[in-house]
Amino acid sequence: MLRAPVFSDKAALQKQIIDKYLPSLGKIPTNRGEFTKMNLLKKLIKAKNKIFTLIDDVYNWERLPHLALPLCKFGDLLGISRFFNGSAEYRHFRLWFLDEMKTFTKDILLDPSTLRRFWYDADFIRKMAKCHYSGMMNFTYEIDKIVSFELWLRQNNL
Repeated sequence: MLRAPVFSDKAALQKQIIDKYLPSLGKIPTNRGEFTKMNLLKKLIKAKNKIFTLIDDVYNWERLPHLALPLCKFGDLLGISRFFNGSAEYRHFRLWFLDEMKTFTKDILLDPSTLRRFWYDADFIRKMAKCHYSGMMNFTYEIDKIVSFELWLRQNNL
């Protein structure tokens, strides 16, 4: 490791290793258009990737403004999100908290032991949960922080 040459372009190092040990794999263009021989194809792939990354980042933004939720709901109904969802962001807390993790997060938020803690505003947590899980508002960021902190407290018997 200490004698390894310094590479400023790590992607070039990866490409060099792949070309040496598995050349057929190196001929497959990446999702970002890297190592594609055709310039036009590379530009098209990069442009598509930039657009999908931007949409994915906004769509899965934990602090997505409440006013943007109707647009996201409309996209969900049309199934538009499946075309770009996951192209850049692998964590989809906003969607998970409304679907797969809804019961889990809601149970922790509304658990009497959570609401009894003196540093939480129990009334706000109840209103927040009601607004978030009904789809009226987006409190993904706040739910993530409260649930994470609450789980840490419980793990440490506090």
